[in-house]
Amino acid sequence: LICNMERLNNSNEYVTGTIQLKTNFIQLKERSDNFLTNLIKKLKSNKIKINYYKTNSAEKLQKLFKQGVDFILVDKLREMFIAAKKIGISPLTPKY
Repeated sequence: LICNMERLNNSNEYVTGTIQLKTNFIQLKERSDNFLTNLIKKLKSNKIKINYYKTNSAEKLQKLFKQGVDFILVDKLREMFIAAKKIGISPLTPKY
């Protein structure tokens, strides 16, 4: 599995490049927030998982999950687990 983190100056170019490369994941950052809805739609239609760096706001975390972000990097793990559970997202149990 490959996550494209080769960010360009333009979020749309970054997303387009990720689609062209056919990577499995992309990592978006806060600077993409103004365009996030459209970027998510474009990525999801191309079956690319979305990683988001980062938030420590419960409200933003819930919004990102509702918009379709798959993975969100956080520092305040305990608080963010609580926020995620409030919208029905539970931690995964690893299977080995």
